[in-house]
This record gives sequence, structure tokens and C-alpha cells, in this order.
Amino acid sequence: MRIKYIISLITIFIVFNNKSLSQEGLPIYSDYLTDNYYLLYPSMAGVSNCTKIRFTGRKQWMNQSEAPNLQTVSINGRIGDSPSAIGAIAFNDSNGYHSQTGAYFTYGHHLMFSRSDLDLNMLSFGLSAGLIQHKLDESAFMLGGFDPLISGFEQSATDFNIDFGFSYHYLDFYAHASIKNLLNNDGINLMNKV
Repeated sequence: MRIKYIISLITIFIVFNNKSLSQEGLPIYSDYLTDNYYLLYPSMAGVSNCTKIRFTGRKQWMNQSEAPNLQTVSINGRIGDSPSAIGAIAFNDSNGYHSQTGAYFTYGHHLMFSRSDLDLNMLSFGLSAGLIQHKLDESAFMLGGFDPLISGFEQSATDFNIDFGFSYHYLDFYAHASIKNLLNNDGINLMNKV
């Protein structure tokens, strides 16, 4: 009885002890991940047997001028018959007075442990490097009067970042992991600039 109680407490602790962190960069595209895992995992560049080009677009609240708005385009594929792959992602994300525009370029490499694609057993690695430009338009903020913390013009900052990921495929089983924004870019917070 006591062992079941301890195991239950440990299980509850593990399940509910999650630490969440926010990060800059691409937002989560949960609505569009049916066949475009490359948006989140650099290791998925060139996994399929053809070159893929994907477009995504999303706009909320159609009658509002500053509504959340997202567009992406991605392309990835193998380099000939080699185990290496390349890819690129370009995106535009705006929400109110803040926007992000950027591009990532990816190199992927696939280690095949099986003899053919029919009994797939593959380990993939991917490394993406990219630039993101953040903008904050404060030009409309001055309509209510003078505020010394508001500059009254459009501020922008650009940062460079790297993503790393790996994937493992075995028949119908697959697992992915990625580390987004490896570089610490503390200087891009436009909301704290004076």
C-alpha cells in the first residue's frame, strides 16, 4: 500500500512539474504541422524522397488592421543522391505593433542504418542558422500625449541565431528533438529600449 502511494506521488510530481520557457523566433504552427515538421525540426530537411515546397498563411480577425498575421514559405530536399540535405524557411509574423521577419538556412545529414527505404532505420541531424528582424512601431503611441518612455518612431533590431535538431525513424516509429535559439540574444527586447 505504501509503495503504491509513493509511486503515485512520484508520478504526479513528474507529470505536473513542468517548466515552460518563452523564446523569440518562429511561433508554434500547431494547425499546420500535418506534413511540415521541418518548420520546427531542422533535422527533417530532406527526409522525404522529393523536394518539398510548403506555404502557410494565417490571419485572425479579418476586419481588424492590427490582427495577428503569419506567413511562411519553406523548401527542403536532398542534395542529389547523397545523405546530405539543404533547406530554407522565410517567415513574416506580425501582431499589433510588433512584427518579426526572418529567414533560416538549414543543412541536414541522414545516417541510414537499413538497406532500403522499405525497412526504414535512420538517424538525422540538422543545423539551421538565420536572421530575425524585430520591429516595434511606436508612431501611433504619441496620440494620447507626451510620454518620455515612448520614442514615437519605429524601432528595429536584428539578431542571428542557430537551431539544432535530431530525429530518429524506425519503421512507423519516429522521435524528434530540437534546441531552438542556441545563442543568447538579450539585446533584442525592444520593449525595454528607451
